[in-house]
Parts: sequence; structure tokens; C-alpha cells
Amino acid sequence: MDSAFNEMVPYLTKEQAHFTLEIDITRPLDELEKVLADFLSRRETYDSLFAEMLAPTIQQNLAEITRLPFDVELTDDEIIAAARAVMPLEWYQPLVKDLVSQIFAYLRGEQAELELVIPLADRKPEIAAALGELADEKMASAFNSLPVCSGAHLLELLSDPSLENILCRPVDISYQEFKELVGIDVGSLVQPLIEMGIPDEWILTEADISQLFGGEEEDNILNQVRELVQEGLVFDEEDLNKVIGTDVALEDIRQSIADGLTFTEQDFKSLMGDTGDTGAGEQMKAFEQVRSGLGMAKKWLNFVWIIPFLLLLAVGALGGRQWSSKLIWAAALLAAMALIAYIIFGPVFSATAQPVIDQALAMEFNQTEGITSLMAQKGTILAHNAVDSFISGLRNQAIAIIIASVVLIGVGVVLHNWDKIRSAWIQRE
Repeated sequence: MDSAFNEMVPYLTKEQAHFTLEIDITRPLDELEKVLADFLSRRETYDSLFAEMLAPTIQQNLAEITRLPFDVELTDDEIIAAARAVMPLEWYQPLVKDLVSQIFAYLRGEQAELELVIPLADRKPEIAAALGELADEKMASAFNSLPVCSGAHLLELLSDPSLENILCRPVDISYQEFKELVGIDVGSLVQPLIEMGIPDEWILTEADISQLFGGEEEDNILNQVRELVQEGLVFDEEDLNKVIGTDVALEDIRQSIADGLTFTEQDFKSLMGDTGDTGAGEQMKAFEQVRSGLGMAKKWLNFVWIIPFLLLLAVGALGGRQWSSKLIWAAALLAAMALIAYIIFGPVFSATAQPVIDQALAMEFNQTEGITSLMAQKGTILAHNAVDSFISGLRNQAIAIIIASVVLIGVGVVLHNWDKIRSAWIQRE
């Protein structure tokens, strides 16, 4: 992002007539793959995909098993519920990562064709068992609700036992016994229909996926993203013109940046006066009072240093009888004050004030978007540099004063003991 901003600056300042930004989106694509895989693995996402994609397919392919003997029907909701029970979230989640990786491999150009395969063969026996059990329960209930056969009906039924067009049930024969008598297993009725109605693999071809992403050719978002990933994102002055709207507006902006903006106190007063606010005059008076106060403070700021200087002189005068002791006392106080200043603008500032400043700058500039965001990032860097430069200057001054104070203390000690030092030299000689 910094390189893109730096590439645009010479164009905006009219140092260059053209600019071209080439943005590699491969790295953001890796992060997008992780985000998409996580999103598709969520329960609410799977519920939506199952209801909108899998459920209609299963419902259409298994429409033939809705009609059963005894006028028993399996509703669409019952079929979908049975399929949903044998295709839980735990079955779906391991498939997501592989499917998403295939899609992004196609987008990156790592594979020429896209074909997603969802295995269903291991689910088919469980779907058949679930639907067979449900159908068996409903047929048992329907059989038990039939009237008892009369003698003639019983002879007719026993001569040709069948589940088709049965109107009565033999007395003292249960549904299970009647099934054994007839020799029919409900599961064997459902299993072939499941085998024929549900494929072993649900294959989504590139054409199928293209339909999901908006059609074919130019309208296909999938192809557009693939071309963008492989060719990279190129943004030049023509694209910038389209974003802004007209060439005139862009040229005005470039000319203003190149010439610079001059804003005088008259412009400021005119701006305040043109607001139409009745309180504009009072605001200008308050502003002038603040300016006057700041000017007065600036004049007296040079005299503020007289106070600590007089304090040092007073401490030096009262701290000793000799000039050497006076110098030691004054230098010691100066060193202590410089050490306190270094601690305040060093560890204390880094631990307390610096995080607050960083947070305030982040909150202020994170609310911007687009080109304003890029400029805000540069503004944040400049603000950090300004604060760091100011604080480091104070720390360096404090260190310099500490060193100077130590030197003065050393000079004072030497002067204070000069007679002893000179006597020692004389004795040596």
C-alpha cells in the first residue's frame, strides 16, 4: 500500500504525466481462502446450502418412492429430514477445505479445469436404511388400521397374497408375519430406488459452477477473478479518471497540489464570516483572544528560564562557602533535575503517554477510506515521527545536561581538593 501511494504522489504533484500501479493480489487471496473455508464450515452456512442446493436435488431424484402400498406416502419433508440426518455437519466439514482449495487452485491457474466432486456413495446405504425404516413404520400403522377380513376376502387374500390393493387384514396376523407371508422386505423396495435416484458422486462441472457465478464469458465472476489473479490488478490514470468522474476535476486537483494551497488570515476570516452563523463574530473574538494570549505567553517564555537559573544560583550560594562547593551544589541540583526530566520523557513517557497517543491516532485515522485512508496513513507516520523527534530531543538534552553536570561536579571536586592535590604533587617531586 505504501508503494502504491508513493507511486501516485509524483503524478498528483505533476512531476510525472502518467502512473501505473500493479497490485499483486495473490497474498490477499490466501487469506481469503482461509476466511471462505471458515465461513462455509459454519453450521448456519451448511443449513443454507443444504436447503437451497442439496435438498431440491434429493427431492427430485427420490420422487418415485413417495408412493407406497396401503396408500402410504412419504412427504418431501420426511425424505429431506432423513437425508439431512445421514448427512450431518460432521460429514460436510471435512469436504469444505478440499473443495475451497480446488476453487482457489483454479483461480490461481494451478489447474486448467475446475470440477468439484462430492462423494455420496457412502451415504446411500444409510439414506436407504433411514427411509426404509420410516416407510416400514408408516406401512405397519396403515396395516394395523385395516379392517379384519371376512371369510371370502380371507380366502381371496390367501390365494393371492400381495401388498397391492389390500383392503383388509387377516385376524391374529401381525404386520411382520404378513410381510413374511407375502415375502416382501420394504428395505428391498427402497434400496434400488436410492441406487438409481442418487448418484455415487455429485459432480459440479465448470459450466455448473459458472452458472452459480453469473453465467458464462464476460458475465462470469469466476472467470473475471481468475483473469485478475493471473494478470494482476493494474490501475492507471485512466482508471483514476473514471473513479473521480471527469478529467477536469482530476486536473484541478493535480494543479492545486502542484501549486500549493495558500490560506491567509483574511481567507480564514472570510470563511468564518460566510458561514451564516450568528455566533461567528463571537467565535472570531474568542479566537483573537486565544492568539493574543499565546503571543503573550511566547514573549514571556524566554524569561521562564530565568527562574531555574536563579534557583541554581541560590542553591550554589547557600550550599557552600567556597566557590568549589558552590559549583558542586549547583551542578548536583542541575544533574538531579536533568535526571528527573530524562525519566519523565524516557521510560515514563514510553509506558504511559506513548500508548495513549498511538491509540488516539489510530482511532482518528482508521475512520477514513480510499485515498483519504492512504493520506491518513502517511499523516500517522508523520505524526509519530514528529512526536518521536520532539521527545528524543528532550531526552538528548537531558542526557547532555547530566553529562555536563557530572563534568562540573568533577571540576568542583578537583577545585575543592586542589590544595591537597598540589601538596601531593610537591611531595612527590
